[in-house]
Amino acid sequence: EMPIGREVAAWSASPRLDGLAVPPPNRFIPTDLSIKALSIKARGASTAQGGGGGAARRVKPALLLNTDSVRLHFLQDERFGRPKAFAFVSLRTPQLYESAAAAAQAELYAALLSDALQDVTYQAARAGLSAGASVGWQGLSLSLSGYDQRLPELAALVADSLRTFDVAPLAFERQRDGLLRQLRGADKRQPVEQAAYRRNLALETPRYTNEQLAAGLEKATLPQVLGLQRRLLPEVEVEALLCGNVAEGQATQLVLKLLNALGSRPLPVARRPVRRVRVLPAGERTLQQFVAASQAEVNSATEVYFQVGGDEADDWVLLTLLSQLMSKAFYSELRTK
Repeated sequence: EMPIGREVAAWSASPRLDGLAVPPPNRFIPTDLSIKALSIKARGASTAQGGGGGAARRVKPALLLNTDSVRLHFLQDERFGRPKAFAFVSLRTPQLYESAAAAAQAELYAALLSDALQDVTYQAARAGLSAGASVGWQGLSLSLSGYDQRLPELAALVADSLRTFDVAPLAFERQRDGLLRQLRGADKRQPVEQAAYRRNLALETPRYTNEQLAAGLEKATLPQVLGLQRRLLPEVEVEALLCGNVAEGQATQLVLKLLNALGSRPLPVARRPVRRVRVLPAGERTLQQFVAASQAEVNSATEVYFQVGGDEADDWVLLTLLSQLMSKAFYSELRTK
C-alpha cells in the first residue's frame, strides 16, 4: 500500500487533462447586494390614501425621461427589500407589422431570437438573471430581470445580440415548421378561442388572418429573415418601465446603454404604429355567427362583447380588475354548481 505522502505527491504531479479546468469568471455575478435608499421621486410617487396611521399607500411610477423618442417610467421598491429589479422595454416600430409577410417574418425572427438568447445569456442566467423577447403589431418587446447591479450589462448584451446572433439553416427550418403547424392547427382550437379570434379580426385593423400569416411563412426564406435582422429597428420609439431595487441613475443608465447598443434613430410621430378599433353602433346588437372549420368539433361557444368607450387614463386597469373578479364568479358558477 502506497504511503499517504507519496500518494499526495502523485496526485499533485498528475498530468493536466485537456478541457478540464475551473470555469472562467462570470461577469454577471453581482458584488453589490445593497438595498437602495428611497429616492425623492420614489417618495413622491407613493402617496397616502385616506386618514389615520393605517392609511393605504397608492404607488405610481415616476416619469424619469420624457422626450420625443424615449419615455422611462420608474418605480423603486419600498416593500420587498430584495436586491433585484425588472425592466420591461417596448421598442415601437411599424417595420414588423407592415404586411402579413412582414408579420410572419417577424414571428419567425422572434422564435429564432428566443432560442439564441438562451445561449447568449447563458452566463447571465447562471448568475440569476433572465431575458426574453416577443414581437407584435407595436414592434419588439424585451423583458429583463434579476440582480439589479448587472441589469444594465444584460440590457446592452441583449440589444447588441438583436442584429448579430447566428441563424443556422436547420434552426430556421425547425422554427418555421413549428409556427406553420400552430397556424394550420388554429381551426382546431376550442370554440371560445375561435370566437375571440373572429371578434378581433372584425374590430381591429391592422390585423392579419391565420391564413395570411401561414402564406407569409410558407414564402419566407432564410435570406429574408437575415435581411430583417440586419435592418432591424432603423427608427424606434422607446417606452420602458424599471421597477425594483434600482436607483434613478441606474434606471437611466440601463435605457441609455440599450439605446447606444441599438443605434436607432428616433421614430417620427407620423410613423408610429397605431391599431384602430371599429366603434360598434350604440344601442344596437351586432351579431356574428361562424361554423367551426373542424367537422369533428361538437362544442359551441357564445361570446358577449361590450364596448365601454375610448382607452382613457387607467380605465384599462379597472376593466382588467373587473374582468378578473367576474371570471372567478363565472368559473365557480359554471364548473362547480
